[in-house]
Amino acid sequence: MRAPEPTNLAHGRVRLEPLAPAHAPSLFATCADPVVWRWLAAPLPASVADLEALVADALADPSRLAWAVVLDGAAVGSTSYLDVDQSVGGLEVGWTWYSPSVWASSVNPTCK
Repeated sequence: MRAPEPTNLAHGRVRLEPLAPAHAPSLFATCADPVVWRWLAAPLPASVADLEALVADALADPSRLAWAVVLDGAAVGSTSYLDVDQSVGGLEVGWTWYSPSVWASSVNPTCK
């Protein structure tokens, strides 16, 4: 198994783009809701700068490959590959969070 690399992935209206600082304003606009962050290991972002710091942390983590989840041109969440183990060809999909506007929709199944 070769190591996963950042790439754009798309199906229908959903697109996964390698997470970048440019996604922070859209993510803040769609996901800065206390209900999104209730069970996450990061505090509720109170500003775009807080979301930019969260993006920077994700990008700095060598064991993580993070994507912005984009629906119809707006970033509505994020998902990541974690703990890539090339020796067994496995990885964890996690650190996934979405705007409540896409909960119980086809967005998460499409991403997975």
